[in-house]
Amino acid sequence: MLEWKPDYETGVLSIDEQHRVLFDYINRLGRLLEKEKIDRAEAHNLLTFLETYAKRHFNGEENCMARFRCPAYERNKEDHALFLNMFEFYKSQDKTKPTSKAMLERLHQTMVWWINQHILKVDVQLKDSVGVK
Repeated sequence: MLEWKPDYETGVLSIDEQHRVLFDYINRLGRLLEKEKIDRAEAHNLLTFLETYAKRHFNGEENCMARFRCPAYERNKEDHALFLNMFEFYKSQDKTKPTSKAMLERLHQTMVWWINQHILKVDVQLKDSVGVK
């Protein structure tokens, strides 16, 4: 499970709050996967929310990085595209065969790995751009 730490702070409160929401929903998916029987409708709703929320968050974060001329701007856009491609791949798989618990677990693991890598290596570079020490 993802746990918020000061290391994740970007220096922009609204972005940090949005990251916390993403953590919460990724963790909700993780808790759902711990159950013996997965509620497919709940999983679908969580993933739909995550995809929609991520798109909105990514747009705002990219605008923020552009506004503050953050040197990580291009890398940020690339990483966001990778995350959204992951969702597109999942959705394409879901259309061709029923969603398996293993597929949802892989997606969850990938999201946990991605968000840790992305925030700690890319997003935190905003601190320098907004002048937070």
